[in-house]
Amino acid sequence: MCVFSNKSSVLEEKINPEEFYQPLFDSAGEGIILVNNVGNIVLANKRTRSLFGYKKNELIGNNIQILIPKRFSNKHQTHIKSYFGIPKARTMGKGLALAGVKKDGTEFPLEISLNHFQSNGNTYAIALITDITDRQKNEQEIIELNEKLEQRVKERTEQLSKSENLYSTIAKNFPDGIINVFDKNFNYIFVEGRELDKLGIKKNNLIGTNYLDRFSFKTATHINNELQNVLKGIPTSLEITLEDSYYILEAVPLRNSEDEIEQLLVIEKNVTIKKEAENEMKRSLKKERELNSMKSRFVSMASHEFRTPLGTILSSASLLGKYTNTEQQPKRDRHITKIKSSVSNLTTILNDFLSLEKLEAGKVSSTPEYFDLKDACNSVKDNMKGLLKIGQEIIYIHEGYTSKVFLDEQILINTLLNLLSNAIKYSSETQNIILKTQISDKEIIFAVEDHGIGIPTEEQKHLFERFFRANNATNIQGTGLGLNITKRYVELMKGNIDFESEEGKGTKFIITIPHQ
Repeated sequence: MCVFSNKSSVLEEKINPEEFYQPLFDSAGEGIILVNNVGNIVLANKRTRSLFGYKKNELIGNNIQILIPKRFSNKHQTHIKSYFGIPKARTMGKGLALAGVKKDGTEFPLEISLNHFQSNGNTYAIALITDITDRQKNEQEIIELNEKLEQRVKERTEQLSKSENLYSTIAKNFPDGIINVFDKNFNYIFVEGRELDKLGIKKNNLIGTNYLDRFSFKTATHINNELQNVLKGIPTSLEITLEDSYYILEAVPLRNSEDEIEQLLVIEKNVTIKKEAENEMKRSLKKERELNSMKSRFVSMASHEFRTPLGTILSSASLLGKYTNTEQQPKRDRHITKIKSSVSNLTTILNDFLSLEKLEAGKVSSTPEYFDLKDACNSVKDNMKGLLKIGQEIIYIHEGYTSKVFLDEQILINTLLNLLSNAIKYSSETQNIILKTQISDKEIIFAVEDHGIGIPTEEQKHLFERFFRANNATNIQGTGLGLNITKRYVELMKGNIDFESEEGKGTKFIITIPHQ
């Protein structure tokens, strides 16, 4: 949050609206292109130029087709017309392989999310562009790894079926797995593999016992059902979980000289590392999709939220130039106040998004140090004075045997600024806000209480979700990100945040952090 101390600095910062959105636009980690309804590029950020190899302003005015491989040009022109016919937020080319072409003619794979907005009666499309070269490379490596693994199992299975003597030679050196041979009742005839040592099992103790006895009833039942198919001559593959490890079982029938199924060969392969890598990739992909979705929603929200304060700034700035007489100072002051408020709203939007992006990327960490809690809270209180409405006051109360704490001071200050600014925003004039701190041997408690509009009971479960705005707050400026960010800050300090609220009577947030 930014608090301005004098009029001149405010007037300097409000003149050019690009100062507020251009840094965000150009510093975005994804490519952003704004296209009009005939496909001409209106705006392109720094990341877009970097992706496609163009210099500043080289793309502006050109048709979007220069970024599309020629073989897709005709279809893409049709897609543009179709999209502007019924514009809506969506992922472009779902299920298709999309490609872009750089200035030097090089093609690369990409992912595109589309959105739109209207301005002065014109409709524009916003495209968020992500280079997925590395992702495709990783996916291909996993496919190749699976193919190599399947080929390896197949080759070993063919070798083992030729000679039982060969079983021992191969099985003793079989990595991360076990090779088993059973009779038709699933009793062990042969077993070998390095995985036995990891599991603490002696192979001599298994010979003659039943294979299914190693597993729980549920897992044994599943394996038995699959192996019954193998006895009918149908090879099978299944995945099981044993304690904290994942195994792939490849089972094939072994036939005698008369082509009768006499034994079963089952190869157990420990695929825990591969499975965890796949799960991690799925989590990463899910997180990436959520982040792209969040960015799309932010662009849509920002295009709306920026318009009103920027309009106010431009209007007030124009009117200020007309009030040149001394007796018109009250009118100048009124417009200066509007500019301050609009700048503060814009700064809040930018700060919320930048803070959330840093948190999502894991770039924010807690670095605790000793400091005086009362001094920090009084400093926060002073910084909030410029946002107070007429007749409002922040009343600070501290209880405890000490005021020294071991926390990340900046994260704590950001947390309190978020909660106090909300309390001011959602309270009426003359309604005071209470900030209370309490220190005991075991914990530090922070409470921010207002007597404002409160939160509807049926909506309280969504309070800390991204972009959530209660129905009774839709006419009040805000991004819906502040409380989500606040909760993450509290968690970074290993604390917990809770609240009490009643619609029309106010809200109280309580933060509890262990006292070290």
